Amino acid sequence: MVFEKKTNEVDKLKKEYENKQEHLEKLVGQLTVEVDWLKKNLVLNKSLEDRKVMVERDNTKITVKRQANRTSVSRHRKGHRESEENVQIMHHIDEIYMKHPYFGYRRMIQFFEIKIQSQF
Repeated sequence: MVFEKKTNEVDKLKKEYENKQEHLEKLVGQLTVEVDWLKKNLVLNKSLEDRKVMVERDNTKITVKRQANRTSVSRHRKGHRESEENVQIMHHIDEIYMKHPYFGYRRMIQFFEIKIQSQF
């Protein structure tokens, strides 16, 4: 009788746990569907500028990455521009990559250094 009581309590706890887990999985699934729907409809109904304005950069609970598509929201604030030197470096890297897309990063660095030295 003692052993049966313990088994029933264990079974009861196990069933409660399984029910709770099933409920949480359903809730996560429903929230995922709702978030996907919101994302799709937000993209269709709002302009890029409107979506950028909606991002709360100072929100401590939701990161900017989670709030928006990373390609549509710049990390830099308005008015920030890359230096001319950085822009030139990026253009040189793009040139090298377009001519030699099979280069790994080590060969890219070597090739880039050679290209920069030849300009001076």
